[in-house]
Amino acid sequence: MSAKRQKVSEEDARGGDSLHVLGSVVFDILFSPKSLPTPGTTVLSENVKKAPGGKGANQAYAAGKVLSSSSSTSSVSFFGCVGEDEFGAKSLESLQSVGVNTDHIQMRKEKATAIASVVIDEKGENQICVGSSANNSTNAKEWIEIVEKQKEKPAALLLQMEIPPSEVFAAVRYCSENGIISILNAAPADESIPTETLEMLNILIVNEHEVLQVRDSVLREGYAMSIPRIYSNGNTDGPELSTDVVAQDPRAVAHQLAQSFQLIVIVTLGEEGCAAVLPVRPTENDASTGEERDAIDTIYSSALKNLKNEEKIVSAVGAGDAFVGAFCAYLVEKRDIHTCLRAASACGTLACLSNGARDGVPTRQDLDERMHDVELLGVWGKLGISEEALKCPAVDWCRLKKK
Repeated sequence: MSAKRQKVSEEDARGGDSLHVLGSVVFDILFSPKSLPTPGTTVLSENVKKAPGGKGANQAYAAGKVLSSSSSTSSVSFFGCVGEDEFGAKSLESLQSVGVNTDHIQMRKEKATAIASVVIDEKGENQICVGSSANNSTNAKEWIEIVEKQKEKPAALLLQMEIPPSEVFAAVRYCSENGIISILNAAPADESIPTETLEMLNILIVNEHEVLQVRDSVLREGYAMSIPRIYSNGNTDGPELSTDVVAQDPRAVAHQLAQSFQLIVIVTLGEEGCAAVLPVRPTENDASTGEERDAIDTIYSSALKNLKNEEKIVSAVGAGDAFVGAFCAYLVEKRDIHTCLRAASACGTLACLSNGARDGVPTRQDLDERMHDVELLGVWGKLGISEEALKCPAVDWCRLKKK
């Protein structure tokens, strides 16, 4: 593996407490038929709803709502493009309503604000098609120029794949060279992610389908990936996983990517919660050695079991964005990894209780009350892990160890 990702220094990691989001703005047109249309068919929806969306803006909204409804000193700034139209104006108003800084969103006269057709059936299943338009004008250069003029760099940059991939990869490179934590929600995962970018990235967040797509793009590039040895019941005595298991199991693929590229991989697993794979420990005393060198720490999280009796899952649209936004909000507050995952799991679950990508995002007070009910299981191997490591800020788990 080439040493393209620099070690994040103590000063750089703690230099700022702001979250920047470089991503998409999309205005959603939502339909709710009884069933999803199949190819060549038409279905009718009794109602139609309009709401601001876009993965980038949704995640910024979730992070902003979590931070603005608390006494936190951390902040969220959004960077992207909209058209000079009604949908663009409403999108900005929505972000501003939760304290997200929109000063640097670019207005494109020649482009329309992106629009999405979102179809959600009575079972909560969905189909989405996005007309990207102004999002295709979003570029990393404009973001970099703004950051260079600021006195203090952001603590972290959050990215998705609804803007041109080349701009995402350029932004990750800049983060790597300037001590900024980079977080990529690789959604949608249709585009290949270069191995060079994965080597520079700090945190990859994907769902159970996207993690397979990312792995496949790595294999297409001819990269020799490792076969992980996963902790099981605190032991690492078993053989390495077979290639057949790795090919099919999202958790195993997450371990494979984490071990191969030394980055945190968080894979969301729907009703089963999520798995956070942590290949690097934050303290030297906890460094894996000897028999455990090839094994990887994992934290499993689930919030679905903690729904109240009257609560019912309505729609999964926006759940992933709420998860990512909450995780990043607590990350830039320098919270520990367990707190970040509890908050993310609770936020993602609570977002499922309402239709729309933003309606169900909880306030900080609601989230703080519910996140403590989230079940976590840490699998740390035979030697376990120290209390010191578990109390470290989540950003500390992103660092490369000294050779």
